[in-house]
Amino acid sequence: QTRSRQLVLALPGEHLSLSQTVCLCALFQKAFSFPDVEGLYLLTDGKPDTSCSLILSEVQRLKEERDVKIHTISLNRSDRTAVDFLRNLATLTGGRYHCPVDEDTLLRIHGLLTKGFVDERDPVLPPFEGDDLRRLAQEITKARRFLWKAQSCRSQLQKKTT
Repeated sequence: QTRSRQLVLALPGEHLSLSQTVCLCALFQKAFSFPDVEGLYLLTDGKPDTSCSLILSEVQRLKEERDVKIHTISLNRSDRTAVDFLRNLATLTGGRYHCPVDEDTLLRIHGLLTKGFVDERDPVLPPFEGDDLRRLAQEITKARRFLWKAQSCRSQLQKKTT
């Protein structure tokens, strides 16, 4: 079986969060079986333990039946085999490959995934390669500013009414 560590796959109506190992072929077969799925995000810190070409072949077969994009997010910049596999998987399905821009960012993301959020306020999103994630991070930053302003106004109003 082909396996990868630190995989998170979210499907409509389901959320699988696996920190051990998972069979990617079976996982993609399950994901492609959902009728409304248009895209998937694969977040991983490594390459599968066995044949990358086996997974790519299976995804090609599934892709012929349904047009589902697989977007990949690599949490490992140093393993060229893992990076190439994730890049090829995304390209094969018309998805996008993403990788944090530096090792410090990778360590922060790994900390968030393993320890969760320590502070009440969400941390600043790390920079990613990829225009869509960069734009998403900008929108989240704007939303946080608006939320902070709204909370500040609410606090001031509550002080005036008490």
